[in-house]
Formats: sequence, C-alpha cells, structure tokens
Amino acid sequence: MDEEKMERAERHQMQSRRDRRRHDLVVAAYQLLAERGFEGLRVRDVAALVGVNIATLHYYFPTKDELVQAVVDYLLQQFIDVTAPLPEGYQDTPPEQLRQVFVDLGYQVEQVPEMFVVLNELHLHAQRNPGVHTSLERLNAGWQAHIEGICAEGIRQRLFRPELDARWAASMVIALVKGISLQVVSKLETFDFEQTGERVVQWFLKVQ
Repeated sequence: MDEEKMERAERHQMQSRRDRRRHDLVVAAYQLLAERGFEGLRVRDVAALVGVNIATLHYYFPTKDELVQAVVDYLLQQFIDVTAPLPEGYQDTPPEQLRQVFVDLGYQVEQVPEMFVVLNELHLHAQRNPGVHTSLERLNAGWQAHIEGICAEGIRQRLFRPELDARWAASMVIALVKGISLQVVSKLETFDFEQTGERVVQWFLKVQ
C-alpha cells in the first residue's frame, strides 16, 4: 500500500512539473508576443527564455499554431482573473455586472496593458493566418458568451429593455471595449471607464 501511495505521489509530482513547464512556455510566448509582435515570436526564443531546448518545447507544443492557441487561452483567463476590486455595497445584478466590465477594463489597461497589445496583435494577423483566426474566434466566443449571459439575465429580470437583443448587445459591448483599449494603449485618447460603462447601462435599462 505504501508503495502504491509513493507511486501516486511521484506521478502527481511529475504531472505538476509538466503543468508548470507548459505554463511557463505559454507565459514566455505571451511576453514575447507583447514585446516583439508576431514577427518576433520565435519558438527557439520561447524555449530559451524558459531554459529548455527546442525538442522539449515541441513535446508540449508540436506546432507554433498550438502554442499560439495556448497563448489565446491564457489571454482569455487573464481577462477573467485580472479584475478591479469590487466597490463597497456592490450588488451582483446584471446592470452592476455590466458596469464592472468597464471598471475592469480601466483596471486592466492600467495594470496589464500587454493584454491589449497581444489582443491587437491577434487581430492584425487573423486575416492572414488561419490558425490565429481560429484562436481569435475561440477567444471571442468565450467573451461573447459571458457578456451575452449578463444581457440575457438583465432582460429576464426585466431590468433591461425587453426588445434588447442580447447577442447584438454583447457584440456591441465587445466592439466598444476593443476599440477603447486600442485607443488607450496606443495613447491616442483617454476615457472615463466608469462613465462609459454607466452610459452603456443606461442605454440598456428598461424605461420606467
């Protein structure tokens, strides 16, 4: 029995090491993509940054497209994980959730602007690279589902206008978020994120 426990523990440790190595490779690729763009994203540099050889990288990611797909998954997780502290008295209602999307955007632009640099790189290359296009579609689908869910629940609770199309509304919110992030990260314009979110919510709210 003790031998079985030891074997399970060893297998668990090995899997943990593999997971950490895979994560380190994805983060390194993400960082290089933010710093150098797609033209500067070379798998050898990713491997070197983590301190492994190219064969080890290919064990985890046989192709560059698979590595990029993993970076997209990591980027989507960043959008979920990197969020502003909730204000005191926050109520988890659809209008508040939608307002928080824009508060989080302001926080992310300030704290981790590289997220939007990577996102913009994906958009630039999606038209010419089918693999990048597929990865971007997956990211967009996850984002769309999240915002659409907020809008649909707001309609169901009779807080948002009944004629509001949840899918269309989510698409418009995502387009607005992407456009604002591009303007801000490129230092072309500044925005009051809370005010922007408030105006969007007022637009969606049911007229009393």
